[in-house]
Amino acid sequence: MTDVAIATHKKEIISNDSTIYALKAGNEDFLPSRILESLKKGEGRFGWSYDKASNINEIKAKLDESNWASLSKEEQGFYEKAAFMLNIKAGDWVVYINMPTYGRCVAAKVTGSYFWRFDEEDFNHRFPVDASSVFEFDRNDAKVFPKLRARLKLQGRWWTIYAKEEFSKLIEAQAVCFVASPYTAKTNFNFLASEIRPHL
Repeated sequence: MTDVAIATHKKEIISNDSTIYALKAGNEDFLPSRILESLKKGEGRFGWSYDKASNINEIKAKLDESNWASLSKEEQGFYEKAAFMLNIKAGDWVVYINMPTYGRCVAAKVTGSYFWRFDEEDFNHRFPVDASSVFEFDRNDAKVFPKLRARLKLQGRWWTIYAKEEFSKLIEAQAVCFVASPYTAKTNFNFLASEIRPHL
């Protein structure tokens, strides 16, 4: 990370109105490495968008003008899978699970709202991210608090991570370029001790 990026991370606070989204990464049909490359260029992506009819903005506009029954079965399916993206906003964070490889995660800070660009075979649902905020980590690293670690296992297409304090601490640890170390009973005890100490 650059000095500027580190300074930014040190000031980072997950605000009360921010949301942390966990997202399923690609697979053998759309490699996670392609999503990671896109993040580093300032663009987050989400799948289930292999058809021109899966533009969530257009489906939402159609829904607003009429009703659910007016949508085709395909449109209903696309909307059910990706409508949450309309709630993504600047200040939120996304964490891709098992990217670029199993057990690894990649996080990025969102800088804007959902948009659509159909120019690839999938992952055409998009949103802007701060490229300097992107960082990769191992979910089993000792610096990942147990409460956060539990939410970093694949649980579907997407879900919300409510461990904001633990995620903030991970960002702070990343900002000072922590040296990765494995999760053990000893590191878990150290985490518990650090949590209890302020209350004693």
